[in-house]
Amino acid sequence: MDGSEARAAITDYISQVSSIKGVRSAEVVLSEVGQFYTVDPSIKIKKMPNRECYRNAYKLSQLNNDLQYVEGIAIGIIPTKHAWCVTLDGKVVDPTWPPKYRIAYFGVPIDKRWLNKVICATQRYGLIEEWQHPKYKFPLSRFEPSVWLAKDTRATTDT
Repeated sequence: MDGSEARAAITDYISQVSSIKGVRSAEVVLSEVGQFYTVDPSIKIKKMPNRECYRNAYKLSQLNNDLQYVEGIAIGIIPTKHAWCVTLDGKVVDPTWPPKYRIAYFGVPIDKRWLNKVICATQRYGLIEEWQHPKYKFPLSRFEPSVWLAKDTRATTDT
């Protein structure tokens, strides 16, 4: 699957899931304010643990002020809820997936201060997931984007 096919698959996935759920799901929020990010194969990053994308991206963004934390849908093989970072010019820096799976990314940049508050309050990483535990009521879809959307959009791109 090439990049344009993957972008089309992400767009189709978000559209289909949004219409099925019929509520303000993460996919609805993504369709309203999300955007595609550029995959640059020349960017090298030390791989972090599998299946910990939210934690990995958070830790990486905290260690590097030039990286913006992003959550959304990415395609390695199939559309998957995922977290990664982007550079100031909008290039994907994914510490979780190996390079061969970094095909297409669509997401929203999360304000770092707000993200820190939520993680400290909940002791959980990942805001796009629908949390089932009653103690944790902070999924991204329950807040208006004006609360959590990163104000500095230099880190995003439409290409």
